[in-house]
Amino acid sequence: MISLFLSAVPEQIKDYWYLYDLALAAIIAVCIVILMLLRKRSDQVEAEKSIKTAKKILSSSINKAPQSRRFSLLKAKNVLNTAEYHYSRCVSEEEKYELIGRVNNIKLATEEVEDLIKRNINSPKEDYDKAIDSILKLLS
Repeated sequence: MISLFLSAVPEQIKDYWYLYDLALAAIIAVCIVILMLLRKRSDQVEAEKSIKTAKKILSSSINKAPQSRRFSLLKAKNVLNTAEYHYSRCVSEEEKYELIGRVNNIKLATEEVEDLIKRNINSPKEDYDKAIDSILKLLS
């Protein structure tokens, strides 16, 4: 097997035996970097990331046109459902009961977003701003 591997290499490179070790070390380093990039994040980290994204979406929806608001609210609702899923997995797997209040707040915020979607989006900007502020307070 080794002779087959060595015969595949030109005669000039055989004198540089350390190139094989360097190539192997480089391949191992690349594999380690790829594994670090692809490692699974914890459910709590994913949920916090989702909540931060939902806050950004809701905050930016204040200055948008009514049609864009509806789309932003639907995106925020989807992201909040994702956060609720990750937190509930974290509670069930690791029994972190201090997160139950957080899950309940996310459920309330999701319900308020659904109500805001069902209501007339063309309502005055002040009413919309108050509703978004109350949702953001629940998520904080």
